[in-house]
Amino acid sequence: MGILSRLFKKKETVTAYVKYFLYECGISKPEKYHKQMINEGYLAVSTIEAIVQALKVDTLKKFLKKLNLH
Repeated sequence: MGILSRLFKKKETVTAYVKYFLYECGISKPEKYHKQMINEGYLAVSTIEAIVQALKVDTLKKFLKKLNLH
């Protein structure tokens, strides 16, 4: 199980995200849309290092605490 999936309830997060994309953008299949955007060079897949560097200290502390890490 990945770190992010342990931090979030994946099903609830994905469902809310899909609903948001449908409501805001009229896109019913965001996963397909994102893959297309990556293939066309508009988006890039982030590394775990880039994701962690983008977190604020308070958020990172909460994640570490939830994972029982220092």
